[in-house]
Amino acid sequence: MYKRQHYDSDIAQIHAELVKARSDHDEAAARLTSINSGSGLSSAALNAEADQLISTDPGLASLKQALLTRRAALVSHMSGKTPDNPQYKQDQEEIQKIDASLESETQDLRAKAAARIEEQLRTDLDRKMCIRDSSSRYANLCTSAFVALFSFFAAPVLHVWLGAQFPMGQRLIALFVIFNLAMQFHMLTGPGTSMFRGMGRVYEEFTYSIPNLILLGVTLPAARWIEGRWTPYGIGVAVAVATVVSACVLMGRVLFVLHLPLTHFLRVVIVPGLAPYAIAGAMAWPVAQLVALMNRWQGAGVLFAAGILYTAGAVAVLNRWVLTDAEKQKEITWYRRSLGMLRGREATA
Repeated sequence: MYKRQHYDSDIAQIHAELVKARSDHDEAAARLTSINSGSGLSSAALNAEADQLISTDPGLASLKQALLTRRAALVSHMSGKTPDNPQYKQDQEEIQKIDASLESETQDLRAKAAARIEEQLRTDLDRKMCIRDSSSRYANLCTSAFVALFSFFAAPVLHVWLGAQFPMGQRLIALFVIFNLAMQFHMLTGPGTSMFRGMGRVYEEFTYSIPNLILLGVTLPAARWIEGRWTPYGIGVAVAVATVVSACVLMGRVLFVLHLPLTHFLRVVIVPGLAPYAIAGAMAWPVAQLVALMNRWQGAGVLFAAGILYTAGAVAVLNRWVLTDAEKQKEITWYRRSLGMLRGREATA
């Protein structure tokens, strides 16, 4: 009972955070859209925010004070002189230059302040989007780390697992890769269904299962017709295709409900997951050639060493080009916590 209440409390908290993130995102998006529309009201609001920001600028305040002091001295100097007086005209021209300089400096600072405000809005919008799809990002990165390895190392893995002469030959390798890639898409649906549960929309899970069943009704007969008979390869490909397409349907539904742009989802979630594929692809050919020359036990040793090298390369690439500073900090915290748990177990033992 305690665990159930604990999980209910966690789900309620996640739901509240999701609702707040969505509200904040919509507010930031509305403000940014209003500014980009160029309407009079939005421009006035933006200028008001910019004026408030530059009113505290010490450089502008100092410049204004110096110019206004000089202007007051010129006005005082002009008093008692006629407009035909050469000194009067000279002072008047200098006052006009001071006024123009003040206006130009104010407009320049206002434009910079407005650009800074708009950039801050974009940053807030991106941050609030990341709050909502960070779970998908992490799920995709973790899944990619395993799927990329087994996809590119399919031939040596099967060689070590089943021997040099395994059934179905190249078709089994292809099926192994296809199943791994289908698993990548399947795992992407996990965060989406969790979000729907937290929002109390459990029925949205049918967006994945129903298209999957419908597609199986199409892909399985198609595979039977193409192959000429029922084959493990045909059935496997049919199931994988149905899984991938139905997973895309569910992810599309998640993006629609959460108001997340597809380009943002691809940039934040999908593209980072390609890094492990690049590393595994670079190692695939030499590892396959080396394992093919060895027996199963020797090949297992090569795969173990290659797995360590791949893991080190993936961690280095992700930390150098993919993870944000906040994510790196979380990674360090996780390492420390895991090390602390390990030391605690050793002390207990």
